[in-house]
Amino acid sequence: MEINGIDPLFPVSTPTETTAAKKTLDKDDFLKLFITQLVHQNPMEPINNDQFIAQMAQFSAVEQATNTATTVARMLTAQEETNELLAMMLYHQMGSVSRTLYESSGMIGLTIIAQKEGGNPMQGKVARVILNGGEVEVLLENGSSFYLGEILEISR
Repeated sequence: MEINGIDPLFPVSTPTETTAAKKTLDKDDFLKLFITQLVHQNPMEPINNDQFIAQMAQFSAVEQATNTATTVARMLTAQEETNELLAMMLYHQMGSVSRTLYESSGMIGLTIIAQKEGGNPMQGKVARVILNGGEVEVLLENGSSFYLGEILEISR
């Protein structure tokens, strides 16, 4: 239900079911209050220059604080988006290495033939599979080790 005020430029209203009450004042509210004060001041005792300047300074401070809060909120949103993107990239990267390590663990107990570049092929039974410098390395029972790309054959 709306109640009309005396001045049509500044209506008075009461909250309705559809109108949500504001909990904080923003710079627009501060400016409306300031203009209302100027419009309705006593002509016999107008606002003095010191008060006027002080209120303008307060308005300027409110506006700067609002702009700062808006900028910080935008920066926070951008930082959160960046963090989410980095987390997804890290998850994807780590997921790939983890999957490769897990899949390679199925070679434990199997016999492989592997060859290092420029070396002779070696045969041995896989004892362990480890992650070394971001690459999966296969360790044989005889103490030799090979990266996945050096394996030529896998058998039971």
